[in-house]
Amino acid sequence: MRDVRRAAALLVAALLLAGCTTDEPGAEPSPSSSGSPSVTSRPDASEEPEETEEPDELGEDAGGDTGGDTGGDTGGSGATGGDSPDGVLPTAEPVPLEETADFGTGVTSQLAAVEAITAEAQGPGERSGPALSFTVELTNSTGAAVDLGAVTVNLTDDEGNPGLPMLGPPSDPFSGTLGAGDSVTGVYVFAVDEGSRSTVALEVSYSTQAPVVVFRGSPADV
Repeated sequence: MRDVRRAAALLVAALLLAGCTTDEPGAEPSPSSSGSPSVTSRPDASEEPEETEEPDELGEDAGGDTGGDTGGDTGGSGATGGDSPDGVLPTAEPVPLEETADFGTGVTSQLAAVEAITAEAQGPGERSGPALSFTVELTNSTGAAVDLGAVTVNLTDDEGNPGLPMLGPPSDPFSGTLGAGDSVTGVYVFAVDEGSRSTVALEVSYSTQAPVVVFRGSPADV
């Protein structure tokens, strides 16, 4: 009887020992996937996100467009080399009063006469007094008629002041047309003080397609 109890006690002890070796002390069961969801931390609400400076696309585009447009417009709008500034005609080299001036177009001019006269006032702004009368001759050596309606004649005295045109006799400006191979004269009168006529310059123009010719010298020498 005593042996049976002893054997039973040994069996129970063996079973208890086997159970202790199977479960390690301190081991904790792994958390189940069905546990509570984890909470993701978020930044403090008081912290503001940093602002990223973006390139000034508008400024870059504006600068590029402005530079391109300005350069293109400026280049395209430039005047051609053949244009005269402000519509001013080129002026030929002056010739003496007694010589022939060539327009370079087949038309020439010369002074048939230069006279000192006393002019009488007739038109608005005119004054009677000493004046110079110029008989201007034009010769057309081209093969076509020349319109004389665009002829202009101007005078400056020895100080560079313009002479005052006089409309009274013997004034007889050009008009009509000048036929091919023909010559014609016109008379132009300018009021000029006797003390300001030592050297004068007479400018003659007949077309916007031809230069201005200039006669320069002393009327007393003609």
